[in-house]
Amino acid sequence: MPRMLRIVIATVAALAAALLAAPALADSGTGTINGRVVNKTPGGSPLGALQVTLTTYNNTTAGSKQQATADGAGKFQFDGLSLDPATTYTVTTRFQDVEYAWASEKRDRVALTATAPSANIELVVYDTTTSSS
Repeated sequence: MPRMLRIVIATVAALAAALLAAPALADSGTGTINGRVVNKTPGGSPLGALQVTLTTYNNTTAGSKQQATADGAGKFQFDGLSLDPATTYTVTTRFQDVEYAWASEKRDRVALTATAPSANIELVVYDTTTSSS
């Protein structure tokens, strides 16, 4: 086989492989979770700078953790997150020695996808009390 024909075949094969891999690469893009920690206690105390923890899950296996500090208004953000459908995230914080986790009515993990690459969440906390009621 002439050398030029082998080069053309190799180039076409490499391009075909790259095109077939493109959907998988699209799933691994980057997403963002941003949100706000909110004290829903009536007349509740100020939040201060809270540490917010993002835990990554691959299916049901916990993986890496990242931390961000919420600003004075309770805002936080995590960038560069996977859009892989098998990857989900939990968002937690500790306020007045109590651990709080984000949850919605339907789920307790945040999922990002190529069609929904960002999520805006509200992480609710409450003041602790010494009341027995």
